[in-house]
Amino acid sequence: MFVNIEVVKDDGKSIIKITSQGTKKPYYLSEKRLKVSGIYIRNGTTSAPVSEDAIRMMIKDTDGDTFESNRSLIRELTFHALKGEMAKRNLEFSPVQMKNIGILSSNNIYKYGFISI
Repeated sequence: MFVNIEVVKDDGKSIIKITSQGTKKPYYLSEKRLKVSGIYIRNGTTSAPVSEDAIRMMIKDTDGDTFESNRSLIRELTFHALKGEMAKRNLEFSPVQMKNIGILSSNNIYKYGFISI
């Protein structure tokens, strides 16, 4: 987490304001995964659902600018063609291999670069 500490003057008093944020936004409800219905943004004491555009901006801000390495919002992928090619060559195709070749991120999210496989 990144923590920012600053002293703010309010009504003649010094107040310490501490803000923090993680490095892999957006954070989501595990049962809803990386979908609009599972991602909220805090605004004061309330939480509100975010738009797909806001999700993409959060991903861009934490992943960088290359499209291929960004996390995909599409979760229903099968990789039938790739699985067939791996099987022909007697190669294992598991989440470990998917991470090694860059299909999956370290937290099991698909990357855009492999959507067409």
